[in-house]
Amino acid sequence: MTPTTAPQKRSGPGAQARTEAGNFHNRIRQSSRLTANASSRPIDVLLSRLDGVRRSGRGWIARCPAHDDRSASLSIAEGDGDRVLAHCFAGCEIADALAAVGLSIADLFPERPRDQSPLGRAQRREAMQAANVAAAVAVLAREVDVVSAAAGTLAHGDALDDADRGRLALAASRIHDIKAVLNG
Repeated sequence: MTPTTAPQKRSGPGAQARTEAGNFHNRIRQSSRLTANASSRPIDVLLSRLDGVRRSGRGWIARCPAHDDRSASLSIAEGDGDRVLAHCFAGCEIADALAAVGLSIADLFPERPRDQSPLGRAQRREAMQAANVAAAVAVLAREVDVVSAAAGTLAHGDALDDADRGRLALAASRIHDIKAVLNG
């Protein structure tokens, strides 16, 4: 019978490098899982993947991952509706900077939840119609002012020049278009 020995651990610079590389990859995997689970805000996802991030004014600056950035040249801010605004002052395309950290342009925008039920679709149609009506009323108010100004000029006995007649014709055309929106 031969004696059994426990396998010996390898040591040396090669083993240490493999261990460090393994630890690095584990941290990256863990970080991306935590990022995906902990926050759905696009700004948090992007900032978690950048190096040298620090606050600057209303936003952040970081080293751009698309080039060998020694100083922070990537500006990041949060826009309306949790959208991410980014610009590399060294001239890199944002798509390239995002690709370097495993993201795309679509990742800069939050997902919009949509109710796909018949009621949800009907509510979206009603909201769009209400927005169209509100826009039509705003345009109508402006065009009524144009017609009123033209009527005032004519009431004073003054003639309309070619530019005024052209603008009055445009107002009439827009009012006609508004009628279709309001009836639709």
